[in-house]
Amino acid sequence: MTALIIGIVIGLISGLLVYRNNVARSKDIEMKARAELDADKAKAKSILDHLKGR
Repeated sequence: MTALIIGIVIGLISGLLVYRNNVARSKDIEMKARAELDADKAKAKSILDHLKGR
């Protein structure tokens, strides 16, 4: 009985640690993707403006 409870507690703790690590990593990837998207939008706008002759 105690081994079961200890196993569940260890499983919960390890699950929470993995979750926190992945949340931080996914936020970092999302920030990089947003920055790249903004840069691509600005580049596309400048190319379109140049083609339009502005």
